[in-house]
Amino acid sequence: MVKGSIAGAVIALFACLVPIAASAATPLTFKNAQLGMTLAEWRSLAPPGGAGPDAVAACADDPRIVTLAHNPLSGTLRASDAVGCGYVDLFGDTALPHSILLDARFRANNLRYCFVRGRLAQIQFTASIDAYNNVTAMLEHQYGPPNLTKREQARGPDGRFSRVVETWRSPLGQIVLTDPSDQQTELRVSLSAANETTAQIHLTGR
Repeated sequence: MVKGSIAGAVIALFACLVPIAASAATPLTFKNAQLGMTLAEWRSLAPPGGAGPDAVAACADDPRIVTLAHNPLSGTLRASDAVGCGYVDLFGDTALPHSILLDARFRANNLRYCFVRGRLAQIQFTASIDAYNNVTAMLEHQYGPPNLTKREQARGPDGRFSRVVETWRSPLGQIVLTDPSDQQTELRVSLSAANETTAQIHLTGR
């Protein structure tokens, strides 16, 4: 009877651990783009809702983009073999970047996808600071509550200000919500793959 009880307890414990492990390994995604997917797979996706009917997937080193006087997909990439991508409209020698719908009320702006060695390593976007509750609810619905919430003082052009930094961590990477970002009227969200979080990939292109 004792052996049977122990075996039953082990089985019950294992059954409890399986959902936890599965939840922890939930792929990090944003609007169907999943970290780790290839550049070709990302290009094959339909543009997210709200991007506009003429939006096309493009990268900073595409032949039609790299020759522009103003490259809307350029930015500061701290990984040497990285390229920034996004959705744009192409009009002759002009490329106009697209924002997309976060939900019925707010939009994601400055949307950038960073590929390192041909794999999606980071997704970054900004939104109005008024979207904080909506963005947090979206992330918590997908990944549960944040693992870490930190309040800090930051310095901007008009002096010091308070911000909140929330971090969701998983074996596959992390998500960081910074409210406000360096622009005090907007927040910033970054999803980074686990093997790239130490590379300090940061897209600053506007």
